[in-house]
Amino acid sequence: MKAIHLKVNYRVNPIGIDDKSIRFTWNCEGGVTQTAYQIVTERWDSGKVDSSDMCAIYPMTPGDREIVIWRIRLWDENGVPGDWSEGYFEMALSADKWDAKWISTGRKAGKERLPAEYFKKNFAIRGKVKKARLYATACGVYTASVNGGRLPGILAPGTTEYPKRLYYQTYDVTALLQNENTLEFILMDGWYMGKLGYLNQHNRFGNQRKLLARLEIEYEDGRMDVVSTDETFSCCADGPIRYSDLKDGEIYDSRMTPSFSERAVIVSHEVIPTASPSEGIAEHEQFPANLIVTPSGKKVLDFGQNMAGYVCFTVQGKLGQEIRLSLGEVLDHGEFSRATLLNEDRPEIRQEIVFICNGQRQEFHPEGFYSGFRYALVEGMDDIDPADFTAVAVYSELKFTGSFSCSNEKLNKFHKNTLWSLKSNFVDIPTDCPQREKSGWDGDAQIFTPTACFMAEPAAFFRKWLRDVRDSQRKDGRVANVSPSAHRFQDKDPLGGAAGWAGNPMWRKRPKRSCSNASPFCRRQIKCTDRTMFQSPR
Repeated sequence: MKAIHLKVNYRVNPIGIDDKSIRFTWNCEGGVTQTAYQIVTERWDSGKVDSSDMCAIYPMTPGDREIVIWRIRLWDENGVPGDWSEGYFEMALSADKWDAKWISTGRKAGKERLPAEYFKKNFAIRGKVKKARLYATACGVYTASVNGGRLPGILAPGTTEYPKRLYYQTYDVTALLQNENTLEFILMDGWYMGKLGYLNQHNRFGNQRKLLARLEIEYEDGRMDVVSTDETFSCCADGPIRYSDLKDGEIYDSRMTPSFSERAVIVSHEVIPTASPSEGIAEHEQFPANLIVTPSGKKVLDFGQNMAGYVCFTVQGKLGQEIRLSLGEVLDHGEFSRATLLNEDRPEIRQEIVFICNGQRQEFHPEGFYSGFRYALVEGMDDIDPADFTAVAVYSELKFTGSFSCSNEKLNKFHKNTLWSLKSNFVDIPTDCPQREKSGWDGDAQIFTPTACFMAEPAAFFRKWLRDVRDSQRKDGRVANVSPSAHRFQDKDPLGGAAGWAGNPMWRKRPKRSCSNASPFCRRQIKCTDRTMFQSPR
């Protein structure tokens, strides 16, 4: 018998964890029943532990940034020991080591939205590198690159209740370093400043983006260099990303190149960041496009799967040519429809990509935006080659475990649709939908969690989100409906304190009003009154 799927705090070989309690977990391969286990590290040996439990708590307290290699072997039902398995984990940067400074371009958002902000620092190394780690976070969302190599992760650092908690990511950049190096960041609105919740409000947590990062370079001879964000970073806001919003989309002007002509401004944020407990968001399945022409003659790309994600493409247009992709989930009588984006009495959601050509063949990859869609209406192009367009599914890193299959194809399809509902709504938090709101409604997660635990291993994902629930809790003890909070608390909020979705009876007593939405996808289509608009038929 051998231990497989080794995890530390529900993650595989994590780097940058700061949990006080370290939990080892594993599964068994071979044999019938585990009867004992033994775990060994450099400083600890559990000895043979007679137990069928597939988890153990590490009794040691690892030091700051310490790398711990652990080995485990199992005994089967016959008392025969198996081969050793090995894993590792690396502790995070302790709070007292955060000597980096929060930086910004100094710009603040008002009624007009800000373009993306770019930051850069050049540095050299002074010997053979043993290990290099980048610790980074932001008020907003960021992408990071070293020598042009984009670091993994989408929409980092994710979303939190920013006044109380902020997570940072840890990257192993050892293999990316050269003699002369460039560290770059792109900073966008994200959940911090972008459209948020069912009210689609801007600047929920602030009106100025901020960046914090520390790069540690450890040499073979024991020396260490540190590159931290400070006023020596160059910055600008004249790069190609002119606008980026989680709901509205992205405007990309490929004619523009960042000048880095400014110096970063020192700002502050009261919260000391902690290491992210989850794997983060990543790109997953990719889907080719099929070009269809609607009855009215419009050109629409069909990717064959409703998903949360974005469209990447390669195009060559004339200088200044504007190409627009509007993303949607449904067709209405064969025509592209925005019906599922409608939110009555709320600001509109555009969910579109605008790409301005520079005359050369170029690739486009969104940076600060994702949406719920299957179809893309293409405007501004006469000749469309569907092979140039790819849809990319975006969701949190999960290991999928449970499966279902039977002789009834309708039930199989139902299971597949449920799986895609999970994928499309596990984007750092368990959301209610990937297009209109993208909010962490407690009631939605409460109902779906047992299904999610059958289909996948979401422990790390939910550990992170349950902290959001706790951080969003009100002073009087009430639990917010949406975690992290999507709008400012109001004492008379009819939903306040109802953890179940619309569980507060005040919600069902709102006065009736007429419905102006004639869409067949309107949630009020059975009976158009506020008393039934959010209730399931009994």
